[in-house]
Amino acid sequence: MIFSYEELQAEDLLVAAITIPLQERPIYLRKDFGKLKANVVYIRRGDSTGEAPPDEIVKMGQVGFVADVQPSLNVEFADLKERRVIGTELELHAIEFQVPHADSIPDYGRVRSGDFMLSAAVSGNNPDYLREMAEYISDYGRFQPIGFAVENSSTAPAINVVLRMRIPSTSVEVRSQDDMPDEPSKVWLARLRAHASFLQKSPISVSHHGDFYAVRIDLETIQPGITEFSSAPIFIGSPKPFDLSLDAVLSGDNVTIPILQQIRFKAQVESRQLSIADLNEYWGVRPHSKGYSRQTRL
Repeated sequence: MIFSYEELQAEDLLVAAITIPLQERPIYLRKDFGKLKANVVYIRRGDSTGEAPPDEIVKMGQVGFVADVQPSLNVEFADLKERRVIGTELELHAIEFQVPHADSIPDYGRVRSGDFMLSAAVSGNNPDYLREMAEYISDYGRFQPIGFAVENSSTAPAINVVLRMRIPSTSVEVRSQDDMPDEPSKVWLARLRAHASFLQKSPISVSHHGDFYAVRIDLETIQPGITEFSSAPIFIGSPKPFDLSLDAVLSGDNVTIPILQQIRFKAQVESRQLSIADLNEYWGVRPHSKGYSRQTRL
């Protein structure tokens, strides 16, 4: 039997909702439970529940009556910040920043105290700030965020939905949100706090296998008529323009045959030079927020 269970908070009450979609045979209890009788098929009629007569039970087993049991899923690109669906084709605009080599970038925050020059660490500043900012700007210029949305247009819930993709590593590099650098801090203690996080299993994974990246996005259960968005984007980048078409595969506990759908994305790449002086100006601003990442339909 296929069903889904959900708990809802209604004021001070916890309400349990059990959804049982149409299936190949009617569902009934083997033993009495509360007001429900054993061996009786119940059916929902509007806002009330009644007992199904024999002729209606027979119809439940007919192919035409259960045709919509198989979830109908559709994947599209999405703007996760605005919770907006974009489509199955996407154009990205990236910037390949030319930043100074790490060896040529000085420590940040050295200060003079009388006749002595105090180190950045003693003064409380993060000595690696400018070097970290160079990496941060470079990565967030090249790697563009790509979000996804999956719609369930059927009348049955899609249980434990998983979106999978194979992206060729010969054309692009793919990262998860966890693989992207943290925003640098000028203050040493703040930097330490930023790295003091607990490890949790992410619903999005990216792994490299030979000539392709395997991307897996867990979307859990998608109720009928609902569009579910990925919890975070994946990041795709390349120093050169690219144009890729690939297969997105949707599966689920009650999806009999995996659903295969083609999606396409391409990127224009602009080159831009940054000096050491420029690195200070970008503090506190993720490059994407300055318009370096623009997503449009093709």
